Amino acid sequence: MGKLGQKIEHVDNATDEIMDKIGDYFWKQHDIDICEYYPNYDDGSLISASDKIYSIIHNQLKKII
Repeated sequence: MGKLGQKIEHVDNATDEIMDKIGDYFWKQHDIDICEYYPNYDDGSLISASDKIYSIIHNQLKKII
């Protein structure tokens, strides 16, 4: 795997770790499973809160590499 591939893998792993912590926080503190939570507003996409948060974090981290 090339250097870019390794960097992307690190971003993927970091995003997964962050999402685990966010998911644990919402579950333990608020009894909310963000994988099953869909926002009340309709922006045309049926995407879970977890997927939306993951996408935001992942895209921001990719900008760093």
